[in-house]
Amino acid sequence: MPTKILVPYDGSSTSDRALAWAASEQARRTVELRVIQVFDPYPLVTAVLSVPSPASEEVLEGARAELRAHVAGFSKSASVEVVLADKPGPAIVEDAQRWGADLIAMGTHGRSGVAHLVLGSVAEYVMRHAPCPLLTVREPGEKKPLEAPGLI
Repeated sequence: MPTKILVPYDGSSTSDRALAWAASEQARRTVELRVIQVFDPYPLVTAVLSVPSPASEEVLEGARAELRAHVAGFSKSASVEVVLADKPGPAIVEDAQRWGADLIAMGTHGRSGVAHLVLGSVAEYVMRHAPCPLLTVREPGEKKPLEAPGLI
């Protein structure tokens, strides 16, 4: 049974579902829970201004505080961190390796076709490169390619 669960959080409802699942595991047994949000260090790139503007420490602290407040609604003892990276997949895998995660629980949007080609899939990247098992959570009613009974 995993004792260290990493939950990458992106603000989506599927992330909330993954966080709720991990928090319920934490409530049932001894589990360390870590929630990370990957924050792009250069979020402002426009067609007019081609030079990216780095995220300020004030913006980062605001993001951390917002994430802490949100996660507290699920778990009072989860550790929370905002990770600076322009690519979330590699940042999640690196954090899981560094922290020694036993399981990654994350939401997935289930994009396919052109949307998947254009936007990519963070969950797919993590699945292929993670140092531990990955549990993905979708919205209820979404088509599920594989189901593991009893996990959710």
